[in-house]
Amino acid sequence: MENVVIFITVPIFFYLSYRGFISNLSYALIFIFLALHSVGSHFAYDQVPMGNILGEWFGTDRNSYDRLVHLAFGLLWFYPIQMWLNYFTSLKGFWKYFLTFTIILSFSAAYEIFEWIVAFQISPEASQSFMGSQGDFWDTQKDMALASLGAILTLGIIYLSNSFKSRI
Repeated sequence: MENVVIFITVPIFFYLSYRGFISNLSYALIFIFLALHSVGSHFAYDQVPMGNILGEWFGTDRNSYDRLVHLAFGLLWFYPIQMWLNYFTSLKGFWKYFLTFTIILSFSAAYEIFEWIVAFQISPEASQSFMGSQGDFWDTQKDMALASLGAILTLGIIYLSNSFKSRI
């Protein structure tokens, strides 16, 4: 079930690349995200070996790979989404950044809702592994907050880069 993201995303990229709507940097960022997501799907997010190391670094007993991927979602998808908005809309300034941030938040929330619906439909034992909450009552909110943080970090980098370029 975790690979639904990949099965939906890859055909869209083939279409977009055929139409010339996506840059090489956007491809690279999305590829990195899909690779991270594939590792999580392969092991089940709460079983990824690297996640235990991350958990130790952050002083928690939980496997933190899931949190890394949610942060990466905001970090790595912000730029491609903003490039698509540049291509398809005439948004400028604040509204371009705000809409990109809002899209990231919307996709993050939609994924969490999708995850909950799927988990509700499968067995209780399998749903805990699929959802990856690892007993954390606030897991959904933390996941969405990390996607938001990643988007804000990328927003800041892009904004500073554009400001610097305009001064030169």
